[in-house]
Amino acid sequence: MKVITVSLAFIIGFAGPLWADRVQIDQEDVFFLDTDGDGAISGPEYAEFAYFAFRTIDTNDSGTLSPNEVEKHLTSDDFAIMDTNGDGRISKKEWAAQLNADFAAADRDGDGALD
Repeated sequence: MKVITVSLAFIIGFAGPLWADRVQIDQEDVFFLDTDGDGAISGPEYAEFAYFAFRTIDTNDSGTLSPNEVEKHLTSDDFAIMDTNGDGRISKKEWAAQLNADFAAADRDGDGALD
């Protein structure tokens, strides 16, 4: 379970401008997320793990994330930023939009991979 905990921190906080200074990628994250073993985390690998993380955090299987479900992973300010429609829940669409933006911000050389 340690790998999942470390990787959840990575997926939620590694890349984007919102959380850039909080969490750094390490070799364990690369190993876990690099499912094809090429030494880089591709967009599809990142997206697959983002989906896995959403499903894992969505403990009541509602298809949205409540503040209670994410309290171990996000501050209330971060939650509010991700909850773009202000309904008090993070939808899969809102989650994906933030994580896609995070991936793009982290892909500093624009090659479609984090390496």
